[in-house]
Amino acid sequence: MCLTIKTRWHKTDKPSIFMALKAKKPIVAYKLLEMQDGILATPYQYLPIKFRSGQKTVKGIGFEKENSSLVNGMYKFPFVRYGVHAFSHKKSVEEALSNAKSMGWDFLNYRAVIPAGSYFFIGSEGDIVSNKLIIFENEDAYNKYAEANEPCTLTEYLNQI
Repeated sequence: MCLTIKTRWHKTDKPSIFMALKAKKPIVAYKLLEMQDGILATPYQYLPIKFRSGQKTVKGIGFEKENSSLVNGMYKFPFVRYGVHAFSHKKSVEEALSNAKSMGWDFLNYRAVIPAGSYFFIGSEGDIVSNKLIIFENEDAYNKYAEANEPCTLTEYLNQI
């Protein structure tokens, strides 16, 4: 999976260098997972997901400062291949689910949050990629987290910056 950076939000003073945003508060996201041989996993990378206390924290593979493409929160290309991919809007995830179903895939939609302090990029297709994502097993687990941490939608977040 690859995210094309929505450059409006990630500009720097250097052409073709894109700055990751740092979440100042938790941001609501939606993560697609699939069941493979009875194991819940991420599509494409097939990372098994096992919930503990109703949630699972996933860290982005290759989305670190050591990565030659991401240095001090800046990316050298207008697309991001590495990291934890998710969707930022309910409409986007519903479209992705519909498209996947038409191709014979049966993905499951899980509520998720990009936690405060995480780096993230906004994509041009309603997608988002971050270096950390908390995935919730069910709405009760999400609601418990939300009561304590007050996550906002990406639109609300962007209206504040």
